[in-house]
Amino acid sequence: MPRIRQLPNAFHASLSALTAFSCSYTLSTLSEEAEKESNTEANAYKKDNHGNAEFFGFFPAREAATELKKSFPTIDEKDANNTLFSALKFNPSAEEKENLSPLFGEKAVAHVKAFVQDANAQAILVDLLSEHGEPIPLQSIARENFHIPLSSVFGFQNYNLGYTAVLMERLQAAGLIERLFDTNVSELREELEAYDSSKLSLFNPFPATEVNLQRPQNAIQVKGTFCMSSDYDAKNETCTRQGKAECGFCKFMRAGPCGSEFTAWEKCLDQCKISGEDFIEKCSKETLVMRDCIEMHPEYYRILDDTSDEQVPSSETTAEENDS
Repeated sequence: MPRIRQLPNAFHASLSALTAFSCSYTLSTLSEEAEKESNTEANAYKKDNHGNAEFFGFFPAREAATELKKSFPTIDEKDANNTLFSALKFNPSAEEKENLSPLFGEKAVAHVKAFVQDANAQAILVDLLSEHGEPIPLQSIARENFHIPLSSVFGFQNYNLGYTAVLMERLQAAGLIERLFDTNVSELREELEAYDSSKLSLFNPFPATEVNLQRPQNAIQVKGTFCMSSDYDAKNETCTRQGKAECGFCKFMRAGPCGSEFTAWEKCLDQCKISGEDFIEKCSKETLVMRDCIEMHPEYYRILDDTSDEQVPSSETTAEENDS
């Protein structure tokens, strides 16, 4: 990692404080007490608008979901009207929600990798990328959760969501997903042995089942939105809980001549929060670029070197100064 030259003390202090604060605290769209909940046991009793346990997920746009349903058959016609989603993280704690908050309301694209079916359910395996094809830092999410249930004989309630996750877990344990993508075959049909799962141990053992995997003949992409299930407005296809509220320091930085450099640095910081990667190592390049830019514009960023108690000017004051 390149060595970082000594930063001005005030800037170093501001950078440290900003890193800790991260400019991405969650808006209090829930009550203050609900936001303070921090243990899994309390969160376990939360339900979303559909009666399912609360989860952080990816919600396909209505038009994209309609096209997706046309691409694959369904076990039961009643499932054709279900709202599709990918439940990525069940019952996240308050800390996990905070780490995932930069993604709330963000758009993404699910790239369909395979169609999976057994006697009880159908689902698709997906990769989730940004609208521009960039990876999304979701290393903390179990890989078997990257799927979208399509239909189920159990209905679209909690058991089905868990069942399809266990089915994906079984496919990984049997090595079938690797076999499908590491070979030239377009379809696999195998018998899965009875299985004890750590996800739904209450229902162990899961009986043996025949599973079918198919790779799509044509590329299928599904646009959608990240959100907490309890905050997703399916009618308007929006996430009612916003991921960020901008701090005064962030507004000051973004309004200056190094606004784009600051935005790139902040994006890297947000990604580290989600992935758990070390900020110092991961974002050293963005930090250096932002520092060099700030050093080139002392007329605007001089306050960062001021060791007095002078406050950062508001974005309105900054705009007025720039206009004068």
